[in-house]
Amino acid sequence: MILIAITMFSIAFWGNNKKNRKDFSIVFEESSINNYLQTYLESEFCAVAISNYEENSIQGEIYDMSLGGNLFVTKALFNYNVESNKLDIYEYNEKNRILKYYISDNKIYASVIKDIDIEDNLFNWELVSYDLNFKNKKILNSGVIVSPFDVPNFYYDDNNNNIFVSTLTDSIVDDIRSQEFSLFYLNNNSIEKLVSYNGIYSSKTGELSCGQFDIHINNDNLIYCITDYVNYQTIYSFNTLTKNIKEIYTNDIKSNWIISSYRNNQDLLFIGKYNVLNDDKAKIGYLNLKEKTYEEIDSTMYYGRNNFIANSMLFHKSEKWEFYNFDNNTLSAAKIINYKNKYFFPAYVNINNNTIMAMDDNYNLFLGKIDYNKT
Repeated sequence: MILIAITMFSIAFWGNNKKNRKDFSIVFEESSINNYLQTYLESEFCAVAISNYEENSIQGEIYDMSLGGNLFVTKALFNYNVESNKLDIYEYNEKNRILKYYISDNKIYASVIKDIDIEDNLFNWELVSYDLNFKNKKILNSGVIVSPFDVPNFYYDDNNNNIFVSTLTDSIVDDIRSQEFSLFYLNNNSIEKLVSYNGIYSSKTGELSCGQFDIHINNDNLIYCITDYVNYQTIYSFNTLTKNIKEIYTNDIKSNWIISSYRNNQDLLFIGKYNVLNDDKAKIGYLNLKEKTYEEIDSTMYYGRNNFIANSMLFHKSEKWEFYNFDNNTLSAAKIINYKNKYFFPAYVNINNNTIMAMDDNYNLFLGKIDYNKT
């Protein structure tokens, strides 16, 4: 199930300052959406994935693991409002896989992936727009990728109600693999290229994407990372209003430390790194963009997902939920109330500033209410 569980890198670390420490708890309860999805999940071959989330709502996919080989087949997409408990389901019958999508203005924008020739180890993607009945199909862009994880991804700017897309396109000629990374503005049924980078993997020349996994929007800025895989990794900020590009952090690869995760929130940039010579070594760094100060702390690496929530960074690995507070440099293990012995997949999504949503190993969704007290 290589396309189901999205593994997210996160980092745990210790601080010594106990001043104004916060004690966190998470109260989990089963989401009402499970009742709506039960009909689809009666089959042992069907599962659920969350594709997008924003304030009090999620967008997800129901897929069938018995069809489509390793890619599986999408059966339906859904849009669920947590606050109003309203679910909209959009049946899909093309027998392909939609790995990423976004619904806006009565349109479905989707990244459709196909494995046309199994023996060539390549995947074909299409960036497509549909109406809500999956009619009036229009292909906006297309390409070829080596990894199915590299399908186009969508980023919604809630400040201006704009949608942006990142794409990766591979080309292999005489065993030489080159790749183009691009950012687009999605405007109704057309796309406008904003910026692109090109590089060659085999010779490690040019400029290549660090990956689409951590790309995100913060205050009208698209945050992304570019590397040459030899000398540097640079995190950039692309202002979607002025079209200006600003370099906000550069990492020296020759130091043997590699950026594995990054997240921007207001004036704070979180950076996770691992050591290429020792997998047990990792670091956490955070850059104050306003004061231009950077601090780095040794840490213990583990897999999970990290997001800003309740003025802290939330880390998750199997049964562990931990909060890091940047103000006082402390790590606090959360007290789990209800379902403390239940296994949740590492990834979670933010519903609002005090609520997350997590999925267990039976593909049931749970809401986690976060509470904290200063001590």
